[in-house]
Amino acid sequence: MCVIFVCRSRLPTEEELRQAWVRNSDGAGVAWWDGKKVRWQKGLMRLSDVLELLPHLNLPCVLHFRAATHGGVTPELTHPFIVSVQRPFSLALSGTLKRGEQLLFHNGVENNAMSYLVQLLALKGQRLDTAHMSDSRAIALLVSMVGTVALSLFNSKFALLNWEGDIEVRGHFYEENGLLVSSHYKWDYRQTYGYGQYGLCLKDEEWWKRRFDL
Repeated sequence: MCVIFVCRSRLPTEEELRQAWVRNSDGAGVAWWDGKKVRWQKGLMRLSDVLELLPHLNLPCVLHFRAATHGGVTPELTHPFIVSVQRPFSLALSGTLKRGEQLLFHNGVENNAMSYLVQLLALKGQRLDTAHMSDSRAIALLVSMVGTVALSLFNSKFALLNWEGDIEVRGHFYEENGLLVSSHYKWDYRQTYGYGQYGLCLKDEEWWKRRFDL
């Protein structure tokens, strides 16, 4: 289902990033203001890649952890996706934003996104190259072509980071200790295995830590 962290006042802790990765391990990406420009780095396919980058990030910053629903598990389909009139089809894994450009982060599943994009391209006499395509990338292409009004077609959650470092969120994000988060990401063994399933005697987190020195 993915998770987006919008960071204006602090960065996520290492533990928060580890928790996010548990259920969203199909790759990650991040964008941040370096003091002069907005930079992005995506295609982070290991948790260690994210943790190594953490000390180099500045605020404001947006991070995305992917749980693939459309398209393969590839570096190119990690977020963010560039929203740009000049280079809408770019799949660059890193770079800096130019004037007028934005980066789009998406949390949700939109089965109609590809259909909308195919129809719009057909009106322009173009065909869709389906290589490295997902619903999220299709949405970014739609926004590149017609503007953020395209987001009104969808019920998902979005974060948009523009070339000046301003962040806009669409949809419901919740606040967690200074972070805006798009979905509940913390792993809970009770959600995975159920309450009392198979007659298990379930223990709380502290019990497991004490018992097995975790």
